[in-house]
Amino acid sequence: MPETSDIEVRRAIEIREVQEERVVTRHDRASESTITQLIPQAIDQVHSFLGSRGVEPAGAPLCVCPEPDERGVMEIDTGWPVQEDVETEAPFEALTLPGGRALVMRHVGPYEQLHTSYRLMCETMEQHGLQPVGASWEVYLTDPEEVPDPADYVTEIFWPIGPEGQL
Repeated sequence: MPETSDIEVRRAIEIREVQEERVVTRHDRASESTITQLIPQAIDQVHSFLGSRGVEPAGAPLCVCPEPDERGVMEIDTGWPVQEDVETEAPFEALTLPGGRALVMRHVGPYEQLHTSYRLMCETMEQHGLQPVGASWEVYLTDPEEVPDPADYVTEIFWPIGPEGQL
């Protein structure tokens, strides 16, 4: 198996209108060195919490990923979309992802290369006069337990943008 940094990432980018979405998440502080362990743990923990409430997820797991602070620490919210309101308790919380216009990148490749897709999204926004208006989030469309090759992991990154600019 090649190193994940040697795998060619396949990408597609578009502007899409997205619907507001209810999610149940767990909030964590993560650094670059801890994020790859925290996200899968949080996905499993939120899934178990939903199961204990008799709630089935309404889509693929996700992580809301704002920009890191000056120390490289991010406040992340990881979890699952839900159809109905769910009564939560710490450390779980219900959030609503915003609807509206978003720059969306389909990233096919290792999670460790997602930072390069974010860089390309920033460059695209700058080149096309698009303005970010909120935190981005990642939706993990493949399960690494079912898809063993990181070259085939499919992630969609959603980044809310304002009304100006086109691709």
